[in-house]
Amino acid sequence: MITRKFLDRARLSLLRALLPKDEKLKEELAKLWLPRSPHSIWLGWDDVDMGGKRIRRVGTPVLDDDVARKKDVEQAGMPVGEAGDMIYHDGEKWTALKAPAAEKWLKHPGDGAAPEWADLPVAGDPYTDYIYVWYRVFNVDTIYTWTSGSGVVAGYEVWGARLGTGTTADSYATIQLGIGLAGAPFTWDKPRKIRWEVYLETGLSYGHVYFGTGWFELGATAPSSYEHIGFHIVEGALYGTSGDGSAGSEIDLGVTLSPDQYWFEIHFYPGDRAEYYLNGSLLGTKATNLPSGDRYSSILLRASVRNTSANNLIANFYDIEVSQKR
Repeated sequence: MITRKFLDRARLSLLRALLPKDEKLKEELAKLWLPRSPHSIWLGWDDVDMGGKRIRRVGTPVLDDDVARKKDVEQAGMPVGEAGDMIYHDGEKWTALKAPAAEKWLKHPGDGAAPEWADLPVAGDPYTDYIYVWYRVFNVDTIYTWTSGSGVVAGYEVWGARLGTGTTADSYATIQLGIGLAGAPFTWDKPRKIRWEVYLETGLSYGHVYFGTGWFELGATAPSSYEHIGFHIVEGALYGTSGDGSAGSEIDLGVTLSPDQYWFEIHFYPGDRAEYYLNGSLLGTKATNLPSGDRYSSILLRASVRNTSANNLIANFYDIEVSQKR
């Protein structure tokens, strides 16, 4: 008795014997038979069985006027694409991801999102292509400090610098740390990533905490026009701020902070945008009033606290990490 399994094996043997010899026959036989699997499509001379749906005139609809074949494919739920397109399932149907115009990576965002094309990563040696600085702000005798009213700057054990306003209203304390590297100065004209470890100790609801890289006024309480990118905390509400030398502005990052320890981070892309992160999560992107040139670009930390009532506002600044493209 000749079984279906026997016929399948015979077709496979015939296919293997003839494929290397005749390219045209190879193409026709490839249409005739493909091994089954739980997710395969059975191809025959006349049609295709796709879970009960059948497509006649099997083949690839490569011509714009091949309307009949395209219609059969579309009715079966499969998209008709162009050369280089990729097929994925969007949760309801099969969809074509169009081929990119230039070389790209295929990126999958995860969590059931659709795949997309992404720019190729730029290879580089982190030891020669980037400036990297790590600094712990623990010796306040080696940094610039300013105070007014009952404001005070002091070392915080071995961890960092403590800035406090004291209990006299409208008092401030400000610190500044700048670094210059011979032959490789910091500049606003190259990509930079910088983050600060900050412990917001007490009194957040009684004033302002303003800090970042670059320059701003002592005891700042409003967006500064000086060249800088940074964060501004107003009675606990968090904002992303920047200035270009002529004007300054800020964006609401939609977070209200409470006393705790945080990592504040900015990814800066010259002439394009500044991205603001809190503990590794992106909160907002700003594209206006971005600094350029070199002025104040080597100031890696300028920080200030200022109270608006007779309450002590204290913030502690620990580590600074910065990397910049050379």
